[in-house]
Amino acid sequence: MHGAEDQKLMSALLFSCEYATCAIPEAYRELFHGAEDVVTSPEGWDSGALNLAQGFAMKFRTPLVHGLHTRLLLDLDKNGDERWSRFALKMPEATRQKLADREETAYRGLLKQRITEDLRRYPSSTHLMLRTTPEHEGRVILESFAKGGFGEAIAASWRTLLLREGLDVSHAREVAGSALAGVLCGAFPEDRYSLLRLKVSQSFFLEGRPIRWDLLKKKLGDTLITALAEALPPVVVASGNCELFAPGGGRAHCRAGRSRQGVAPFEGELAEAVDGRLFPSSEVVGFLRIGFQVVEFDPRSVRVEQ
Repeated sequence: MHGAEDQKLMSALLFSCEYATCAIPEAYRELFHGAEDVVTSPEGWDSGALNLAQGFAMKFRTPLVHGLHTRLLLDLDKNGDERWSRFALKMPEATRQKLADREETAYRGLLKQRITEDLRRYPSSTHLMLRTTPEHEGRVILESFAKGGFGEAIAASWRTLLLREGLDVSHAREVAGSALAGVLCGAFPEDRYSLLRLKVSQSFFLEGRPIRWDLLKKKLGDTLITALAEALPPVVVASGNCELFAPGGGRAHCRAGRSRQGVAPFEGELAEAVDGRLFPSSEVVGFLRIGFQVVEFDPRSVRVEQ
């Protein structure tokens, strides 16, 4: 797990921002000569999206994956001819293909590598794509892709929590049109990989309306923690033999003794703290041993089978 917050939730967290910048590499600047205003407009990037993504990454202490150039050069969330803007189409096809091989392949490969590593080490991976939009003033939009998946459950829970915070929030289900989502959802098992997308109106970032940008980011981060805890499957402790079941079907047998991290033994303290019911997060922090990995879990996500 990459950070303290996501360790507790039994799911690795991955944040990505495809339209993070409007930068143009020196080798391609001639393509956009005289169109600098277009590049810096919403057509060229999502202003504020990188700042939002960095805020999530810092809060959850996990590396951020983000695009490095304007989407008018190469759209990282499209396939085929849809990747190319009217400016990029000025390049010969061979040049565009080399660009795609270098930029698109590397970006998608990095995301797949991160997810693969997370799933090797932890029961599940939750991936949040970050966007801002010049439309839908003052609104927050949650989008899920797989029908009935954990991404949908997380988004539904998150929306409820954000509505309680007084925000105008919608949740779009079974969203189509994201090539990147299609690639990633098709590459990983739906019971272990959750993908959703957050879109935030740029009025928060540019004008501080309807609430300040920093306050919005705090509300989003704080409620995401709770949404994940509510939506992801709980760890189940069978007190008789101390078998632990993790999200995605992982199983571990607990044995007495201290882990390398110096955590108290499972037998004894854990059993006393559980006592046939959910136990407070302040009492025990434990570790599940899954394969050869030791994974921290949050007691709030544990229930007991008698």
